[in-house]
Amino acid sequence: MDLIIKFFATGFFVGYIPFAPGTVASLLALGIYLILPNGLFFYLIFLFFSFFFGVYIASKAEKNFRNKDDRRIVIDEIAGFFIALFLLPGTYKFIILAFLLYRFFDIIKFPFFGRVQYLPGGWGIMLDDLFAAVITNIILQIFRLTKIL
Repeated sequence: MDLIIKFFATGFFVGYIPFAPGTVASLLALGIYLILPNGLFFYLIFLFFSFFFGVYIASKAEKNFRNKDDRRIVIDEIAGFFIALFLLPGTYKFIILAFLLYRFFDIIKFPFFGRVQYLPGGWGIMLDDLFAAVITNIILQIFRLTKIL
């Protein structure tokens, strides 16, 4: 069971990459995004499942690793990337900008984002990435609506 939890929590083991595992996990999410079928219903189910499954898996993995928000746990980056792209056009412009903005906001962690990391278990792990993804999505939705992009 521990191996299955580590498999999902580390994004199919990419979390073990020694340099920038969160960025590599976001690239993995980008690859998954490109091969997933289109459709709002499917996307909503995937978002819901990936976030709440992520909370559960991250909680279990944190106990296994015995380290609060261990850097090997990257399921949060994967779920967050899909939130960053929610209801945006699937063009390369938006995908690349979503990737860059999401990584930026996830890395710099606004003060409020950093505080949610102290919530227990998987909630703390997942919520800071959720906030980074939502900020990314809002910015890109504004770009889309104002036709900046």
